[in-house]
Amino acid sequence: MPEVVAKRLAPLASSLLLILCQGDANAESSISSDAAGAVVSAYVQALQSGDTETLMQLAGGELLARRSTLWRRPGYSQILAATYAADIPQIERVASLAGEEVSVDVRLVMDGEGVSKRYIVAELPSGLRVVDERLVAAGD
Repeated sequence: MPEVVAKRLAPLASSLLLILCQGDANAESSISSDAAGAVVSAYVQALQSGDTETLMQLAGGELLARRSTLWRRPGYSQILAATYAADIPQIERVASLAGEEVSVDVRLVMDGEGVSKRYIVAELPSGLRVVDERLVAAGD
């Protein structure tokens, strides 16, 4: 099982390394690209493993308010793991947004089908947290 997880995370690790090598692409925000990428990487890994405790630690703001009840439901961690386990994540883009937020676009490939999700990372009193996630429309 660890070999399978390592194989699936290799593309995400490569993407994160690319971002780290490029440096901080986010000059307007105090949140560095590598820090935002690391938070999103951990969040996606938690989705893949169905680790709802970690998701609740990494989420904040409205996202945590919307999802915490769902994440606490018995058996939901298995649903997450079954949904995301086959994903092969790859960070596509990190960009600053208005204010102290950074968007991290991640491409997920499931059964040959690709979908891009945008994770919004913000600095909260509790630290860097994923505060929103949404599908990215084609060409966005």
